[in-house]
Amino acid sequence: MTPLSVINELLRQSAESNNLSGIDKATLMTLFSYVNRDFECFPSIKTLSQNSGFSESSTKRAIKKLEELNFITKKRRYSSSGPTSNLYKINILLLLNDNPRKPKIKATPTSSFLAQDGNYYSSPIEFYKTRVSDFGGQIHA
Repeated sequence: MTPLSVINELLRQSAESNNLSGIDKATLMTLFSYVNRDFECFPSIKTLSQNSGFSESSTKRAIKKLEELNFITKKRRYSSSGPTSNLYKINILLLLNDNPRKPKIKATPTSSFLAQDGNYYSSPIEFYKTRVSDFGGQIHA
């Protein structure tokens, strides 16, 4: 399991534990599919709705709910010609911190996890948390 798939699993589990609707989950996963290494992306509402398969109004409601849950932060962007697509930042540290609303990923009891760095860890999340601490414990500012 790669660090990216661990994050994907965290997103999925957090979505389930917060009783998100199908559109909320689809919007969150669609946003995640566009993120850069700083967990930021800027797809338009039209793009998000086309890729999630839901209407633009449903996508806007989902974004509002994800903001209320602090899963994402939305920042309006402007160009010289006026408004452009919003900047979305997935608050991945919220998912990694010990949050009582976030379920824990359980290590598989069968064996240790051999990571990409060649070391053994008890679980993929242990590997990922180690990698995060290598960067000063922060993924984004």
